[in-house]
Amino acid sequence: MFNLIRCEMIKLSKSLPIKIMFLLMAALSIVSSISSFNYVGSEHAEELEIALTGFDAFFSSLRDMPTITVIGILIVGILICNDFENRTIQTEIAAGHSRTAIMFSKILAFGIAYCLVFLPYPLGRAVFQGIFIQFGTSITADVIFKMFVVFLTIILNAMAINGLTLFLAFIVRKPMIVMGVSFVLIVLGGNALMSIGAANHEIGRLLAKTPLGAFKELALCEYASINLLQSAFVSVLCIIAVIAVTHIFFRKAELK
Repeated sequence: MFNLIRCEMIKLSKSLPIKIMFLLMAALSIVSSISSFNYVGSEHAEELEIALTGFDAFFSSLRDMPTITVIGILIVGILICNDFENRTIQTEIAAGHSRTAIMFSKILAFGIAYCLVFLPYPLGRAVFQGIFIQFGTSITADVIFKMFVVFLTIILNAMAINGLTLFLAFIVRKPMIVMGVSFVLIVLGGNALMSIGAANHEIGRLLAKTPLGAFKELALCEYASINLLQSAFVSVLCIIAVIAVTHIFFRKAELK
């Protein structure tokens, strides 16, 4: 297991697609920050919910569910599906590594890559707007710790939402099919479900018990500690369930 994890970390450090995504997210943070400058002093900033301070911009970035989920879908395609296509995973199995160890190392790499790729967006906006506008609050250890905890909780939540993508990656294994189906079902389907939940109270209460609903609830409650714990708990349960189901199918799958 240790050798597999070490191998995944080396691959991550040398992955050109991951580096490109990292740079694109950094560029997006700058573009988003520059666009917000137009609303400094504007009476429409509050009405349009434009995050001007660095502190607000950080949390505003964490509410961008479509962007966050699409990043996860792309990372799964790069890290897992491509390794099936390139027969890297088949080679690891032939070398004597268990499928369980391989699956866990891939999911761990997925979580780390998710953090690395998405972090430049909220952090870049916080720093850029904090310097050129204002940060909006005192920069203390408690503030930094809260930002760190909220970020990790959102990533955990996003991994749970992308559980279907992980399952498809190990079962279907074709990058375009996995990413296409995941985009339709998770991004488009997720937005549709949230719209239905907003219109129907009972469905909304049911969705609130899922990672998708927890994502929205976190934004509405301004990332209160109890809601962070609830979201993390629900997300961990869903991730464990996905891992268990995926393991059952992957263990018996024939790899060509």
